Amino acid sequence: MPQLRDVLQDPKAFNLSYALFADKSSLSLDSDVLVLDADDVEEGEEDPAEARAAGYDYVLMMNDVNGIISNLLAQQRQPTDELRLDALRFYLARDAYIEV
Repeated sequence: MPQLRDVLQDPKAFNLSYALFADKSSLSLDSDVLVLDADDVEEGEEDPAEARAAGYDYVLMMNDVNGIISNLLAQQRQPTDELRLDALRFYLARDAYIEV
């Protein structure tokens, strides 16, 4: 199972049409995450069965995660993993890209 650190270091290594699922209340670089097809759901359910079984919530579409990291890389050539996480948290809280 990938960790959030893996996703933030190289979002393009994952299917960008899929979604990121994790324990949203405690996102850290070491958080285990799932990248799943958000449309692969059972009738009457909002999230894929695998995400529900892990107790994970929908976080964001991977295309958006890629946009967050691309924006960060345009501002800073080699951002730290912590700055990548800060950029994700900033986006989740404000629906806007971080400025560094």
